[in-house]
Amino acid sequence: MPDDPRRDPARFDQDADLIELRRLAERVRPGDLGWEAPPPAVWDRIAAEIGIGARLATSPIDDDQSPPPAVTASNARRRWWPAMTAAAAAAVIVAVAAYVVTSRDDDADVVAATALERVGPRGSGTAELVERDGVLELRVETAGLDTVDGFFEVWLADANGERMISLGPTRPDGVYAVPAGIDVAEFPVVDVSAEPFDGDPAHSGTSVLRGELPL
Repeated sequence: MPDDPRRDPARFDQDADLIELRRLAERVRPGDLGWEAPPPAVWDRIAAEIGIGARLATSPIDDDQSPPPAVTASNARRRWWPAMTAAAAAAVIVAVAAYVVTSRDDDADVVAATALERVGPRGSGTAELVERDGVLELRVETAGLDTVDGFFEVWLADANGERMISLGPTRPDGVYAVPAGIDVAEFPVVDVSAEPFDGDPAHSGTSVLRGELPL
């Protein structure tokens, strides 16, 4: 008598994966999604998992090359399932990420944005001034900064660099509230500095990124 497929551990794991993917998908409203095409590397990995060469998707096999090894039906099923599960998981992750971004930005208006130029030895970044419910926020994203014996701090400065307003140390979410009553047009320069743990609230004089918002 054949084994009951419900007792097959592999079958059980597959069903559990489907249930988990279904739960993730149910949390996302389709109307809020901004779909993005997965990078080519995702499909390359899928092709490798199910036993077809990446060349088959772009060009025929040359006469002097051997065809890919034969794939039996059972082997194909075993290779196909984890590959498709990974692809489905990647699609859900992209959808959820798009949903989170859309949810965060749907009631915010972009006032101005700029790229942050590197002043220190390494790093890059962007700054975006947004208005949400009448309140201004500065969103700063940085990448590739050198590790410092201290911390990084975000500032608004006037065009001459003579007056500066600290928005605080860099935050994981990259969102900084602009103090009420500040005319950002008078402080259009976004500055990221490297600060030592010396207790001095003034700018250290060591900037690593800087850019001017077009206000």
